[in-house]
Amino acid sequence: MEVPGAKDKVFCEKCFAIVAKSAEFCPECGAPMASETPGASMGSDAEVYPQLAQANLHRMRGDFKQAEDMCLQILRRYPNNAGANTLLGDICADKEDWEQAVEWYELALDLIPESKLDQEKLEHAKSMLAAKAQAVAEAKVEQTSGVAPRNRFNWPAAIAIAVAVVAVASAGLSSMLRQTPPVPQKTEKPLVLNDPPQAAPVATKPTPTDEETTSDSAEVLSDRIMQTAGLDRNRLKAFAVDVKSNAIRMTLELPDAEEDWAGQAKAILAAFELASACPSVELHTERAGTKVHTHAAIPRATWLKTQDPQWKQETGGTEQAIINLFFGAPVKEEPTAPNPTIEEPQKPVNENVPTDMGPAPGTDGQDPGSSG
Repeated sequence: MEVPGAKDKVFCEKCFAIVAKSAEFCPECGAPMASETPGASMGSDAEVYPQLAQANLHRMRGDFKQAEDMCLQILRRYPNNAGANTLLGDICADKEDWEQAVEWYELALDLIPESKLDQEKLEHAKSMLAAKAQAVAEAKVEQTSGVAPRNRFNWPAAIAIAVAVVAVASAGLSSMLRQTPPVPQKTEKPLVLNDPPQAAPVATKPTPTDEETTSDSAEVLSDRIMQTAGLDRNRLKAFAVDVKSNAIRMTLELPDAEEDWAGQAKAILAAFELASACPSVELHTERAGTKVHTHAAIPRATWLKTQDPQWKQETGGTEQAIINLFFGAPVKEEPTAPNPTIEEPQKPVNENVPTDMGPAPGTDGQDPGSSG
């Protein structure tokens, strides 16, 4: 809703703060301002991405208390931040606190109704909450009536039958032993009991460390990035994901005599699209094992600019526009021709001057030192 008397200002629908019409999220509460615009539905998530990534890392490691504290710290700054609400729902789901998970997912969907991922998480949490409620109801019925539900196994009856079977078998065995005469045993040699052979130790697979888990996931991520970018996997010479910040660093090999700016741009786009927690991408290039270019880290905000409809309208959203945005309008350098050899200029020859000048005047062709 526009602010009366200010066409470039609107009211935030969540907190009614006055916000610039072009803003992607409310600076007061963090709610998205234009969820129908591609890339803008992230709201204030882009502003607090490092904190969200760190909180998610604590959740994956099982440190739920630290993850919750970081999410609540984000919500104190932006009460309507969708990412923090979703992550709190994930934490509650990991703890099987389905009632709280449902509430957090509903808050996230209230901010971004078009989020299919949050909708799926909400439906799963509701189904688990219903199953839990059914189990509690069945337990109460069993306690009050003493009758177990049909779909449950009747353990008391099974135990009673097993005891009866064992008793009958024992009685029959004792009867057979009474009727069979004892057999004399030979005591020629004492019976020697050898120690039973010890089984070989079973090799247990060590639990993977955080570094090994990160390495495995980084390998899968790097394969998906190269596949999405349409590049040969052998061109990727190095790939790493920072454990703390989730920043990506990779090195690409350049084709012979080509810079391949388009391929580099596609690799960066694929990295941001597949790694939602990646705050920046640092790309290096090399040719024949020698590093020839080093690009500064490209922040996620620059990638988000490529998703902005206004930027696409101004630049056409072409491949060259993306290359110019990432690398600053690269220009292919032509090889410099070698300097030509500078030769000594020859002294001009006057054709009118005879080459044989004859004897000097006054000498008559004789040696000046001679007489007569």
